[in-house]
Formats: sequence, structure tokens, C-alpha cells
Amino acid sequence: MVAAAAAAGVVPAHNVCLTLKDEAVIRSDARRAKEEFGFQRMWSIYPAQIPVIVNTMRPSYDDVLDETEILMLAQDASWGPIQYKGVDDAKVAKARRQVTPGNASAVPGSTG
Repeated sequence: MVAAAAAAGVVPAHNVCLTLKDEAVIRSDARRAKEEFGFQRMWSIYPAQIPVIVNTMRPSYDDVLDETEILMLAQDASWGPIQYKGVDDAKVAKARRQVTPGNASAVPGSTG
């Protein structure tokens, strides 16, 4: 679903967390949305949720460096198979899910 949204030029957003003030629960929901499902945004319904969600969804500097290099290597290989620091396909798939919205040509198998 996340890759399909990116290919269609839509930034995928995860649903709301119904816990309004418990930062640990909000952080856990946002972390799971980002790390397990590849979402780039998450809805909030209460002001206290906003900084927790933003800080949790923010990529780390190392992730940005790794994912940039993976995408550049994949592009250089015409989106064919690559090997990156022994990283498995899950990391590559994560990088591909996080392509720039609307850039369907960056999603392998797309026609954009």
C-alpha cells in the first residue's frame, strides 16, 4: 500500500493514535507505522501528539545516508539487483517505499 501510494504521488499517512497524552504509546504507534509499515506521516488528533509523532517519524541521519546510497546504486543498475554492505532486501524495499511522492519512475515496475 505504501509503495502504491508513492507511485500514485500520494504521501501515505498512518491512522490516528487514540491515546492522547501517553507519550510512550504514541511513540510506539508512530515507530511501528514508520519501521514496520513504511509510513512517512501519521495523523494526530491532539496537540500533545504532534511533537512525539514528528520526532519519531523523522529519519535518522544514518538512514538518510544509507537510503540515498541504496537508491543511487539501484538507479545506476537500472533498478536491477544490487548489493549494499550486505544489507538484505528488506532495507532495499524500505528505501524504495520512501521514494519521493509523485516520482513513480523511481519505483521498480512502475510506468511513471
